[in-house]
Amino acid sequence: QLESLIRLAEAHAKMRFSQTVVTEDVEEAYRLHREALKQSATDPLSGKIDVGILTTGLSSAARKRRQELTQALRKLLTTKGKGASLNYQKVLQEMKESSQLMVTREMFEDSLKELQDEGVVTLPSRTTIRIC
Repeated sequence: QLESLIRLAEAHAKMRFSQTVVTEDVEEAYRLHREALKQSATDPLSGKIDVGILTTGLSSAARKRRQELTQALRKLLTTKGKGASLNYQKVLQEMKESSQLMVTREMFEDSLKELQDEGVVTLPSRTTIRIC
Protein backbone atom coordinates (compact mmCIF):
# COMPACT_ATOMS: atom_id res chain seq x y z
CA GLN A 1 0.00 0.00 0.00
CA LEU A 2 2.90 2.33 0.68
CA GLU A 3 4.16 1.95 -2.87
CA SER A 4 0.72 2.75 -4.28
CA LEU A 5 0.60 5.90 -2.16
CA ILE A 6 4.03 6.93 -3.45
CA ARG A 7 2.90 6.40 -7.07
CA LEU A 8 -0.31 8.39 -6.45
CA ALA A 9 1.66 11.26 -4.90
CA GLU A 10 4.10 11.25 -7.85
CA ALA A 11 1.20 11.21 -10.32
CA HIS A 12 -0.44 14.13 -8.53
CA ALA A 13 2.82 16.09 -8.70
CA LYS A 14 3.05 15.38 -12.45
CA MET A 15 -0.51 16.68 -12.88
CA ARG A 16 0.80 19.95 -11.47
CA PHE A 17 3.65 19.73 -14.02
CA SER A 18 6.18 19.34 -11.23
CA GLN A 19 9.01 16.83 -10.85
CA THR A 20 9.00 17.34 -7.07
CA VAL A 21 6.52 15.73 -4.72
CA VAL A 22 5.34 18.10 -1.99
CA THR A 23 3.18 17.64 1.10
CA GLU A 24 0.05 18.61 -0.83
CA ASP A 25 0.63 15.69 -3.25
CA VAL A 26 1.05 13.20 -0.40
CA GLU A 27 -2.08 14.47 1.35
CA GLU A 28 -4.11 14.15 -1.86
CA ALA A 29 -2.75 10.63 -2.47
CA TYR A 30 -3.72 9.66 1.06
CA ARG A 31 -7.21 11.15 0.63
CA LEU A 32 -7.72 9.25 -2.64
CA HIS A 33 -6.53 6.02 -1.03
CA ARG A 34 -8.93 6.41 1.91
CA GLU A 35 -11.83 7.21 -0.41
CA ALA A 36 -11.13 4.19 -2.63
CA LEU A 37 -10.94 1.96 0.43
CA LYS A 38 -14.23 3.36 1.73
CA GLN A 39 -15.97 2.69 -1.58
CA SER A 40 -14.63 -0.81 -2.15
CA ALA A 41 -14.34 -2.31 1.33
CA THR A 42 -17.25 -0.95 3.34
CA ASP A 43 -19.50 -3.58 4.89
CA PRO A 44 -23.03 -2.62 3.81
CA LEU A 45 -24.55 -3.86 7.08
CA SER A 46 -22.20 -2.28 9.61
CA GLY A 47 -20.92 0.66 7.55
CA LYS A 48 -17.38 -0.11 8.72
CA ILE A 49 -14.36 -0.74 6.52
CA ASP A 50 -13.67 -4.48 6.24
CA VAL A 51 -10.56 -5.29 4.19
CA GLY A 52 -11.67 -8.93 4.12
CA ILE A 53 -14.24 -7.91 1.50
CA LEU A 54 -11.36 -7.22 -0.90
CA THR A 55 -9.73 -10.61 -0.37
CA THR A 56 -12.75 -12.92 -0.02
CA GLY A 57 -15.61 -10.94 -1.50
CA LEU A 58 -17.52 -11.33 1.77
CA SER A 59 -17.72 -9.15 4.85
CA SER A 60 -16.72 -10.65 8.18
CA ALA A 61 -20.40 -10.74 9.18
CA ALA A 62 -21.29 -12.66 5.99
CA ARG A 63 -18.40 -15.08 6.53
CA LYS A 64 -19.60 -15.67 10.09
CA ARG A 65 -23.18 -16.29 8.89
CA ARG A 66 -21.88 -18.75 6.28
CA GLN A 67 -19.86 -20.61 8.92
CA GLU A 68 -22.85 -20.77 11.27
CA LEU A 69 -25.09 -22.07 8.50
CA THR A 70 -22.50 -24.67 7.47
CA GLN A 71 -22.22 -25.84 11.08
CA ALA A 72 -26.03 -26.05 11.40
CA LEU A 73 -26.24 -28.01 8.14
CA ARG A 74 -23.45 -30.35 9.27
CA LYS A 75 -25.30 -30.94 12.56
CA LEU A 76 -28.58 -31.61 10.74
CA LEU A 77 -26.94 -34.06 8.34
CA THR A 78 -25.14 -35.99 11.10
CA THR A 79 -28.52 -36.75 12.68
CA LYS A 80 -29.55 -38.51 9.45
CA GLY A 81 -26.70 -41.04 9.58
CA LYS A 82 -23.92 -41.99 7.19
CA GLY A 83 -24.88 -43.28 3.77
CA ALA A 84 -28.32 -41.70 3.84
CA SER A 85 -29.70 -40.21 0.62
CA LEU A 86 -31.77 -37.10 1.20
CA ASN A 87 -34.02 -34.97 -0.96
CA TYR A 88 -32.37 -31.60 -1.64
CA GLN A 89 -35.61 -29.59 -1.32
CA LYS A 90 -36.59 -31.29 1.95
CA VAL A 91 -33.19 -30.57 3.52
CA LEU A 92 -33.36 -26.94 2.36
CA GLN A 93 -36.86 -26.59 3.81
CA GLU A 94 -35.78 -28.20 7.08
CA MET A 95 -32.83 -25.77 7.31
CA LYS A 96 -35.13 -22.81 6.70
CA GLU A 97 -37.49 -23.96 9.44
CA SER A 98 -34.87 -24.91 12.03
CA SER A 99 -32.35 -22.09 11.62
CA GLN A 100 -32.55 -18.76 13.42
CA LEU A 101 -30.76 -17.28 10.40
CA MET A 102 -32.58 -16.39 7.21
CA VAL A 103 -31.52 -19.15 4.81
CA THR A 104 -31.52 -18.42 1.09
CA ARG A 105 -30.98 -21.02 -1.61
CA GLU A 106 -27.63 -19.40 -2.46
CA MET A 107 -26.44 -19.58 1.16
CA PHE A 108 -27.60 -23.19 1.41
CA GLU A 109 -25.77 -24.11 -1.80
CA ASP A 110 -22.58 -22.40 -0.60
CA SER A 111 -22.68 -24.35 2.66
CA LEU A 112 -23.47 -27.57 0.83
CA LYS A 113 -20.53 -26.95 -1.53
CA GLU A 114 -18.24 -26.41 1.44
CA LEU A 115 -19.39 -29.70 3.00
CA GLN A 116 -18.90 -31.41 -0.36
CA ASP A 117 -15.35 -30.04 -0.56
CA GLU A 118 -14.70 -31.41 2.93
CA GLY A 119 -15.99 -34.83 1.90
CA VAL A 120 -18.97 -34.76 4.25
CA VAL A 121 -21.55 -35.09 1.46
CA THR A 122 -21.75 -35.90 -2.24
CA LEU A 123 -24.31 -34.62 -4.72
CA PRO A 124 -25.09 -37.49 -7.11
CA SER A 125 -27.84 -35.39 -8.76
CA ARG A 126 -29.36 -31.92 -8.43
CA THR A 127 -32.12 -33.31 -6.23
CA THR A 128 -30.15 -35.71 -4.00
CA ILE A 129 -27.70 -35.24 -1.15
CA ARG A 130 -25.78 -38.31 0.00
CA ILE A 131 -24.02 -38.28 3.37
CA CYS A 132 -20.54 -39.83 3.32
